[in-house]
Amino acid sequence: MNVAKLTEEQIKAAFRAEVLERAEGSIGQFQDCTVKGGDLFGKITGNHGSYSVSLYTSKTPLSFSCTCRSGSEGCKHAAALGLTFIYSPWLFTCAEKIDRAELTSVEDIHFYISVTPLKQIIDELRSAGIGLAKLSELTKLSSQQISAAVRSSEKGLAGSSGDLLKLASLYVLEHQARYRK
Repeated sequence: MNVAKLTEEQIKAAFRAEVLERAEGSIGQFQDCTVKGGDLFGKITGNHGSYSVSLYTSKTPLSFSCTCRSGSEGCKHAAALGLTFIYSPWLFTCAEKIDRAELTSVEDIHFYISVTPLKQIIDELRSAGIGLAKLSELTKLSSQQISAAVRSSEKGLAGSSGDLLKLASLYVLEHQARYRK
């Protein structure tokens, strides 16, 4: 599995301090964020229009492209896209379907949980014959709490309870024969 792995240290090494400082106001302001082949893509509205930004984390050193005019001296949008991924990975979707059988590390599982909508995982549970009532019983959460977590997830409001519910749901999926009605 080719998961985008990115650290603050890599961002600091790739962009000058003044670019990073200017990027702070753009962190988390992206739309249509995706991960494909370990690279990051997003769109942002800036001072002079809308920009398409790409950050190539699969290359060493990091490289980027942006439709703004900053050029090769450093782009605050590219730096902000990388920092958005580090701080808010749930804003990103995967362009490729992730095969859970390929999740081999804690980082892979964290990435999967971050970018997979809770509704998608719960729909998969339903397809496996495990309804909301059974999930509620197993997690000790009411169906209203689960529904609220799904709605929050759909709005991009991630939280630890949503991630815990995703993790619990994945566990149930892995052991589904034991938990069917």
